[in-house]
Amino acid sequence: MVHLPRMKRAWFAFAAFAIVYTIAPGADARRRKPRVRYQDVHMIRPAAVYADMSKKACLAELSKRKIAHKEAAKSPGVLAPVRLTSNIGGVTFRSDAPERERNVSSAEVFDCRLVLALHDWSKILASHGIDEVRTITAWRPPPRSWPRGKQADRHPGALAVDIRAFGKKTAGKTPKVWLSVEKDFRGKIGAPVCGKSTQQGATDAAKTLRAVLCEASKKGLFTSILTPNYDRAHRDHVHVEIRPHTEWTLFL
Repeated sequence: MVHLPRMKRAWFAFAAFAIVYTIAPGADARRRKPRVRYQDVHMIRPAAVYADMSKKACLAELSKRKIAHKEAAKSPGVLAPVRLTSNIGGVTFRSDAPERERNVSSAEVFDCRLVLALHDWSKILASHGIDEVRTITAWRPPPRSWPRGKQADRHPGALAVDIRAFGKKTAGKTPKVWLSVEKDFRGKIGAPVCGKSTQQGATDAAKTLRAVLCEASKKGLFTSILTPNYDRAHRDHVHVEIRPHTEWTLFL
């Protein structure tokens, strides 16, 4: 057995601790990392283009597309907060809040850049007969301690929206058909959302829900699309978002 001087023994003990402390969290983080897909740098994704827009450029694009909106005041964390005052491309995006509350509800504040992605998506939705989307929330205000002028991402930045149901228009006076994410998606955690295997035994409602999401993913409209297949927390809604300065996408 080799006997080391006290100082050397102490140094080796410290070095071993430092290696464990430095490497272990990194390995753990890699195990927990979501299954993301890094994009070809040459691929132009609408989500990436919109997410990196300035407030001025985005609002100009909203006006160019004739998307009815009004700017939302006092929205900490949000670069370009807006409220929708009409449908987008023939599709209405709204929460379940009563009409009198919608004008003040934080759940209906969107960042302008997300609205552009929703406008693109509305063409896909309309092609499947969907003319209304019921949301749970878009903007979730950050804590009161949030620094003035600092931008947030995901819900605190109004760059994400959670959707619970999709409404399909019907002919005549027939009531609208609602496709519920919780009841109709028929998901399984970890299973793929798209592909032939997902069509076997699927109901028409499930096929429609998956189609509008798979087509949106194929066109690169969102950075992340999370469904009931992602985890239990998403069993009753679909989460779509765009994220600035991001080269990956996540769809599950």
